[in-house]
Amino acid sequence: MNKTKIAQISTATAILFAGAGLAWKIRQDVSAVNVSDPQSAIYATFDAARAGNTQLYLSHFSSSMEATLRQTMGEVSEGGFSAYLKNSNASLKGIAVSEPARVDDREVKARVESVRSDQTVAQMWYLAKEGGVWKVSRIEDEQTMKMPFAYGTRIR
Repeated sequence: MNKTKIAQISTATAILFAGAGLAWKIRQDVSAVNVSDPQSAIYATFDAARAGNTQLYLSHFSSSMEATLRQTMGEVSEGGFSAYLKNSNASLKGIAVSEPARVDDREVKARVESVRSDQTVAQMWYLAKEGGVWKVSRIEDEQTMKMPFAYGTRIR
């Protein structure tokens, strides 16, 4: 073999290993949804949204909700959906999650409050175990509460 052929084989091997490493990392990120409790699943959903990680975000939803969200993403493009997730969570100052209450033998619900500088949005999130992992199965309509003063304002 000549030096050119050896260089080509070495380059191809390096690219193959880099691709395999990237695929392993992406798979690891998507499988990071293996959270042990409903509250962790809620926080992980917000974390994925803030990062704009569409695949990880979608993996936190039950199969029926995920299908609906994927259809929405298909209408606006993955990049557009990622930007939407980031923008809709940019003003988020904090999240409060109540202790989950059992609804039935497979589902729990928790009140989730998203605190922004000018308002707090409260929603009831329902989660069910799918394949041993807690996933968001539905979210009730939000209740918006205006803040009497902006978050972070000094009170004298």
